[in-house]
Amino acid sequence: MEASRASTREEIGKKLSQWELAYKARAETDPQVADSYYRAALGIAPDDAGILGNYASFLHTIQKDPDPVGRH
Repeated sequence: MEASRASTREEIGKKLSQWELAYKARAETDPQVADSYYRAALGIAPDDAGILGNYASFLHTIQKDPDPVGRH
């Protein structure tokens, strides 16, 4: 049971970390720093649809990347 609790705490910690990075990215005014925050968040959770969507929007609107999907 304790192992299960530890695993749950670890997963919660990862979720908090990835979203903390995503929120920092959205608040960041330097596009290069914001990009690094998004990449770090995706390094933790590469399949998180919310972060992927936010990053794609960032690439399109801030970085002016016409094809954010083909970029990476």
